[in-house]
Amino acid sequence: SSDSKTYTIAKATPVFSSLNQPQTIVLGTASATFIGTISKGSLIPTGSVAITLNGVTQLAAINSSTGSFTTTFNTSGLPVAATPYTVTYSYAGDPNFNAAANGTSTLAVQYAPPGQCVAGPGHQILQPINSDGTSIYPRKQGSTIPVKFRVCDAYGNSIGPTSVMLNNMGLVMTAVWSGTTPVGTLEDILSTTPDTAFRWDGQQWIFNMSTKNLLSGYTYDYQINLLDGTSIPFRIGLK
Repeated sequence: SSDSKTYTIAKATPVFSSLNQPQTIVLGTASATFIGTISKGSLIPTGSVAITLNGVTQLAAINSSTGSFTTTFNTSGLPVAATPYTVTYSYAGDPNFNAAANGTSTLAVQYAPPGQCVAGPGHQILQPINSDGTSIYPRKQGSTIPVKFRVCDAYGNSIGPTSVMLNNMGLVMTAVWSGTTPVGTLEDILSTTPDTAFRWDGQQWIFNMSTKNLLSGYTYDYQINLLDGTSIPFRIGLK
């Protein structure tokens, strides 16, 4: 007599690992590369991983020896967003492997960090407020202080209204100090017309901040909150 047995070989279910996250690029950066690995222990699935960024999907071939995969997306037109973009990795399976649970990573698009733009300093407070925090202003009834800044892309271009979402709520007071900064220059107040929102003049953003509710003899810390999650701090004193 002979004995026979039936064996059922189940498909393996691979998992994603080594996803490169999080990534941050400067607005206008030409491309971003996404890499990862998919496997079940030493077993490597075949085919490709579908990677999706901002509604665009690209296929990345799986290396049969290592399970690694990579693809590069064109990010030159990817706008700044209030939260990082989610990058999704999916694998549909093959004759020996089940579909994998989706993997995710993130890509943040931000304005260029503090430095020189084509039109001048970027991502910092601009004159007439000193970036080193030494500006002290005389408090006059109905006076305002021009708050100016610019943010730039990867090529140093100033970014205007189509990409920078700001209003007066983007300017917040973060601290008040008794007394003015110990070292400073008495600044002239250049405008007496307060604004209700930041405005764009073609190269920079401007907000005429009223001093009506501020007291003499105090130092005030502010920050400008930007759409990309970064901020521009500055300090003024009133004499």
